[in-house]
Amino acid sequence: PRMTVQTPGDVPPAPSSVQAVATSDQSVEVWWDQVPYFLDILGYEVLYIQDPVEDLDKWSNKSVPLTWSAELTGLDRHAMYAIRDAARSRQNLGRLSELITVRVAPTDVPTQLRA
Repeated sequence: PRMTVQTPGDVPPAPSSVQAVATSDQSVEVWWDQVPYFLDILGYEVLYIQDPVEDLDKWSNKSVPLTWSAELTGLDRHAMYAIRDAARSRQNLGRLSELITVRVAPTDVPTQLRA
């Protein structure tokens, strides 16, 4: 059998410019820039949790096909969520995006103003 050696180059790069906005008091829309061309990307995995921990198994996740946005539903109202995103290839999950946070409360005012 042929041995396949995974080199770091085999992992999809992290999605960039991940953003999120509450669309209702229980849902959040997340979107990101597509990962530059990478063979084998099947879709994306959006990870989210109220209390970010190192152990990714504790995070909730939503798999989406090759698209650049996802809606997370059934969230706790007015809670703060941490969100990370990664491309998924046949072999494994790619690098995780930077962590962003969003509050589940629809508002007309952007809550993530950068000072």
